[in-house]
Amino acid sequence: MITDKKSVGNKGEDYASYVLEKEGCTVLCRNFKGKHGELDIIAEKGAYILFVEVKTRKEGGERPVFAVDEKKLSRIIETAREFLYEYRDNNYISALIPRFDVVEVWYSGEKISGYNHVEDIYR
Repeated sequence: MITDKKSVGNKGEDYASYVLEKEGCTVLCRNFKGKHGELDIIAEKGAYILFVEVKTRKEGGERPVFAVDEKKLSRIIETAREFLYEYRDNNYISALIPRFDVVEVWYSGEKISGYNHVEDIYR
C-alpha cells in the first residue's frame, strides 16, 4: 500500500506527466522551485504553457482539486510568474499563453485507479 506522502506525490506526478504526454502535451519541466513555492509540472500544448498542479488522493475520498484553494492558487500563480520572468528572453516560451490546470490522480492499494485533467482552473 502507498502510505508515505512523498512517494504518493511522486507516483501521482509521474502518472500525470504520462497522461499529459498522451494528451499531446510536451512536458518542459517538473518540480520548478521558486521563492513562492513549487510548480509540479510545466508543459506546453499548442499556444499554451500549462502550469499543472498534481493532487493525488486515495480512491473514495474528497476530490483532489478541492485542495487547490485560493491561497494555493495564488502561490502557483506567483511561482508561474517567476518561471516566466526567468525565461523572458526565450521567445518561444514568452509567446505562449499561460493556463493553470490540475490533474487529479486517485489510487487504490499500490495502483493508480483513475485520473481527471481539470483545465483552466483560474478563469
